[in-house]
Amino acid sequence: MEKKYCILWALLGLAPAATAQLSTLNRPAEPVVMTGASLSVFASLRPADVVGFRYANSAWQQIPVQVDERALLDVVKPYGALAAAAGYPPSPNNPRILFYTDAGTFTGADPVTTIDADDELVFMTKDAGGRAPAGSLPAGVVPGSCREVSLTDPLGGLGYVYLFQNAGALAQNAGQRYVNYASNLATTPGYPAHLMGANVENTTISTARYSWHFAAEWVSDELKLAIGSNTDILDRHKNFFANGNCIRHEDAFSAAENAFVTVKAGPLRVIRSYMGAVSGPLTQRTHLFYEGRHDIITDLRVHNIVSIFDAFDYSPAANGMVYRNNFNTNGVVIDGRPDVVALGDLRWEQVSGAPGTLSVLHSRATTLTATDATFSSYYDDNSANPASNCTGDGQAWGTSGVSVQFLNGSVCTDPLGGGCGTASTHFRTLQTTRSLYFDAPTLQPARRPATSSNGTAPCSWR
Repeated sequence: MEKKYCILWALLGLAPAATAQLSTLNRPAEPVVMTGASLSVFASLRPADVVGFRYANSAWQQIPVQVDERALLDVVKPYGALAAAAGYPPSPNNPRILFYTDAGTFTGADPVTTIDADDELVFMTKDAGGRAPAGSLPAGVVPGSCREVSLTDPLGGLGYVYLFQNAGALAQNAGQRYVNYASNLATTPGYPAHLMGANVENTTISTARYSWHFAAEWVSDELKLAIGSNTDILDRHKNFFANGNCIRHEDAFSAAENAFVTVKAGPLRVIRSYMGAVSGPLTQRTHLFYEGRHDIITDLRVHNIVSIFDAFDYSPAANGMVYRNNFNTNGVVIDGRPDVVALGDLRWEQVSGAPGTLSVLHSRATTLTATDATFSSYYDDNSANPASNCTGDGQAWGTSGVSVQFLNGSVCTDPLGGGCGTASTHFRTLQTTRSLYFDAPTLQPARRPATSSNGTAPCSWR
């Protein structure tokens, strides 16, 4: 999978003597996500026992960190007893999937109660500081437990974060919260899993830069750029098979069998992951909400299909904003009237105007080959006669995103083979990721997401 976040980290152990300085990194929206495999020194600790610090202005300052647990589980585990009722019972022969665990869903708590190789520790790049002098320790930590993490931006910038074992009195969140979560989900009939019927909810994730709303599992119907005008510019995050084909869409996905994998509201990120898309009951979408970034990860697990479209349909409030992508750098104005927009394998796109700026980076991890599928972009700006009018307000305002056209009728992405039939000769995997960034209305084209000449990010995690 392509890595697109330009911060390199290295775990260096105890800090040597150095002149104290401030971090020179300038990527405030980026998280740093480290797995337990790189933090084996903390393997005997509970997730809450690790705390973070920076050294700045000749003093230690605690910073918030978050530990999220994961485990390899049967792919049907999130459905609990409903899995067998729906015809896909648990089995030692089923594939095992790395899930974020959750004691409040059928996924359950991590069977390993201490930090293991699968777990993730998160902190924000903006919380880095300078390098601390040797022999200096903050109050409230266990001596000898210090681990220094250096952060390097290949485009310029250096910072350090220090991880310690908590001596017992420190709060892991350092008294801070960057992401807020409000929901009636826990009282919604059918949570955390159900077989049929819309699981209606009212859930909002908000930060100082944006807010995002869910009306049901697959139904995202509001995006406000708090850093801009705080106007709702999103009609729907749409999913459909083809223009004019309303057999499948996000409303249908939410009305069929569903299972919540994880719903976790941490101080640095909210994790929301769910499964179930009608005849793709194992298709999964995971949202990772950070203060200035929102990752949407979709794992397609379904019988052979002809195509799938994944697009943001903006609201009339986006009128006058400019749409750009890596094939249309000059942009077109979103005004509800058709435009000629070049198509291709999408790497980034952006809408910018008075309400604010939304930039989206696209990547994927797949075993699909060139003979299996083609990937392209999608654009429709037509409020009077939209190409696809299955859900939402019945209009198209800068509707944009990606499409996958499957070339081989036997291609199947369902790991259990359900509904693929005897014609299916091989199985493929497809995981797509959208990373959304939220900026002020004054963002200029020169500040589009930086990419190298081949369209990939200029650097990667180490």
